[in-house]
Amino acid sequence: MARPIKRGSSANWLLKVRVPSEIADRARGHVVLPIAGRRTPVAISAGYVEVSLRTSDPDEAALRFAEAHEALLQHWKALKAGPTPLSKRQVVALSADAYRARISEIDDSSAVTRRELMNSQLDQFLAAYPHLSAEEQQAALEGWLEGLLDEQGADFIAILAAVIPGVFSAEKEAMALESRYGARVDAAIALKGVQPEDASRPHLIWEFRRAELAGSKALGRMLEGDFSDEEKPAYFPPFEPPHPPMAASCATKPLASHDDGAMSLAQLFEAMREAMLEFVKPSTLRRYQSTIEKLSAFNDHADFRSLTKDRVNAWIKHRTTQEGISKKTVRNNDLVAVQSLLNFAMTDEGGARIKENPIHGLKIKLPRAAKTKHERRFHHAEIVSILKAADAVEMGGRYPKSAAGNRWTPWLAAYSGARIQELVSLEADHIRKEGTVWVMDLFKTKMDEDRTVPLHEHVIEIGFLDYVRSIGKGPLFIDPPEVSGRTETASRDASEVRASGVATFIRGKADLRENVDPNHGWRGTWKSIAASFGIEERYRDAITGHTPGSVGRKYERPTTAELAKAMKRFRRYAV
Repeated sequence: MARPIKRGSSANWLLKVRVPSEIADRARGHVVLPIAGRRTPVAISAGYVEVSLRTSDPDEAALRFAEAHEALLQHWKALKAGPTPLSKRQVVALSADAYRARISEIDDSSAVTRRELMNSQLDQFLAAYPHLSAEEQQAALEGWLEGLLDEQGADFIAILAAVIPGVFSAEKEAMALESRYGARVDAAIALKGVQPEDASRPHLIWEFRRAELAGSKALGRMLEGDFSDEEKPAYFPPFEPPHPPMAASCATKPLASHDDGAMSLAQLFEAMREAMLEFVKPSTLRRYQSTIEKLSAFNDHADFRSLTKDRVNAWIKHRTTQEGISKKTVRNNDLVAVQSLLNFAMTDEGGARIKENPIHGLKIKLPRAAKTKHERRFHHAEIVSILKAADAVEMGGRYPKSAAGNRWTPWLAAYSGARIQELVSLEADHIRKEGTVWVMDLFKTKMDEDRTVPLHEHVIEIGFLDYVRSIGKGPLFIDPPEVSGRTETASRDASEVRASGVATFIRGKADLRENVDPNHGWRGTWKSIAASFGIEERYRDAITGHTPGSVGRKYERPTTAELAKAMKRFRRYAV
């Protein structure tokens, strides 16, 4: 069985695998393998593939070896099959890597800052350009392009050539395309275990560029608060490997069906969804579904009982190195979903299909990181910056309710300490008058406990009720699917996506410290300020939805009138 090795005095482990004899005459040049989070070209030399795994830790080496060895086996498989033509569907499916790489920048604050700066410079250039003479226009264009290429690199010509046709020669464009996308294409086809015909390469290169440009547009919408493109668009179909002609005796055996009792992970999840729907939140099942479908595809939709720790470790490595998902996210989200599904298969509700969980005890080691102090409240300057940004929002536009969410939810949170996700879920009829007090009914709460919160007089004064009346009925801050383009199969529900959008808006427009949460910071901020104004703890807890500190306090639930009286003690923000 292949395993990591050590050689000489080197502290690091190695992958060293012999080239199969039947393809020794074809296995030449390089193969791209995932090593330590990077797609690494590795030479095929003297009948072996040998590369450092870049770690002296045996456990980490085993994980890296499993991922790299899996990719190498796929490469051998492709060589044995020989060159095959790729269909348009397969080419587009492979190009999804470029789309995902582009939209992943939304989680990199420095990348977002660079992009917004570049967009601002472009806007300034385009605004000034029409007012220049023909000679000045040529000089300005050349200067702008030179500065952009100095900053982005020469391969950015591949992007500019698509945006500004005719500026660069066909030869320069072809060289830039190969420079920008060649290695990415090689890595994508190697990891999928295919060896396309030479004629397919230009199509792959062009589709990778098209996908990156589509990702750039989606990223732009995300910066405006619209996250409906977070799930890759429908025009990226799942990749299906080509099936070259072969003798009937060598034909691939089809996957087992329900007739012989086999069940893929995705099929097992459907059984779990049906059995557990009334016990598990729909949002949790949605998150689980995305994870399970990815693992099922990685496992070739084989029977879930064939799943092993090694296979799941290889998938974890794929998620973190090829898809760019952090180890912490995979540990806290993906691994939890898979463990939950396999535990379900052990229960009576799951048909007792297995006696024990095959990945029980599987853990993901996280690198030791310096402890970061997360601030629970905003500084005064940050409060002012956020609320000014909210006031500056232009209402309407392509996503009018999303814009309204950016305008109003920061103010509502500032005067209630409510979670942004609770607020973006508000509908028009959730705002009502109880006696003489205007209130908002929060139904979608973290603890699934409804609560009613009085509206602060300042929110009413600056026009919130006028906005509510303009909506009439329905959601206040979530655009309908026909506007947002969101589908019911997305892994996060609309309120989660919209809350993320508000956070992105605030982080991009307000001046905040890195360690303060642009959404959750309002809870600690409101409670701290409320305490300084002398508002009792039981009122503060009732307004924010925090659990009372004692059993006795549960019998002292304040009335709406009492909460409204307490809210009047909360002074206005001076913005």
